Amino acid sequence: MPFYYFHGFLMFIGFVAMIVGFITARFMKKKTWWLRLHKIVNIVGASSTFGGIIVMVIYISLTGGGHFNTIHAYLGFFIGFLSVITPVIGFLQIKAVRTRIKFRPIHRFSGRLLIILMFINIIMGLRIAGVI
Repeated sequence: MPFYYFHGFLMFIGFVAMIVGFITARFMKKKTWWLRLHKIVNIVGASSTFGGIIVMVIYISLTGGGHFNTIHAYLGFFIGFLSVITPVIGFLQIKAVRTRIKFRPIHRFSGRLLIILMFINIIMGLRIAGVI
């Protein structure tokens, strides 16, 4: 299987996991297990997303291509950054309850921005691949 199929698969899994995490945080807060599920699926999503980026970097390195030739690549790099930093901010939100810094709005904004940017980048990736 070509690397870019594996890249697309991992990115899709990451996107779906983050959507599940968003839905969990948005609509299931009355359940006692919502935070545990939110953490698990978003860590899976972030790991899958980061893995998808690594797969593509390896593929491009092996084929001798340029790493940042498209907006899709730049946006993907930023998505990778957000997929790592958003869970860190969420962790800080839980652990730093007594600080003056309010992490919750930052975590919520970065999570929502991440999902929107992932959707846009999936569309751009499918266009690059000739699927749509």
